[in-house]
Amino acid sequence: MGLDMYLEAKRSYSGYDYEGSDRKNELRSLLTNVRVLDNYDLNSPYATVSFTVGYWRKMNAVHGWFHRNCGTPDNDISFLVSRDHLEKLRRDCAEALIIKPEMVSVGQSSHIDLKNIAKADLAQAIKDSIVIESHRKEFNDLNDKDPLRPTSGFFFGNTEKDDRYYDGLNRTIAICDKALALNESWRFTYEASY
Repeated sequence: MGLDMYLEAKRSYSGYDYEGSDRKNELRSLLTNVRVLDNYDLNSPYATVSFTVGYWRKMNAVHGWFHRNCGTPDNDISFLVSRDHLEKLRRDCAEALIIKPEMVSVGQSSHIDLKNIAKADLAQAIKDSIVIESHRKEFNDLNDKDPLRPTSGFFFGNTEKDDRYYDGLNRTIAICDKALALNESWRFTYEASY
């Protein structure tokens, strides 16, 4: 169990009489390619195609972003998403990555071997530890005003801004880029299951 999240692209094809021949040909081509041309209703020449543009698992910060930015959801798990929403999500992810703290680690763990460390290295290790601890508090604050702050929930996963969080932001930018590369006739829906 967990938070599974999908961005779906959907496009409608119509072959009604008022449509131009290009639209009718698009529908005929689609129905031919999926081998249902002989089965569709001639009185209602219409089809919808949908596919998953992006998938996340337990990227609760993105789930929270959709809740806060895309209006009232259907059944609390499905949101209509505009191109403007995707552009804003992309900008917010990029901003969060720009302000990402450089997390400095002391060796493989936070343990410092005081017997074998030079004074200059000890001073730097102490400074690094202070930086790590201050970022831990600053970037995991429940009152964080970040538009992509982690969101807690049942089976939502970790709520810390760790490497997984930042990798998820990069993945989100790539998903937004793929969706925005589609032409204007595509519509988007965000859905989550948990």
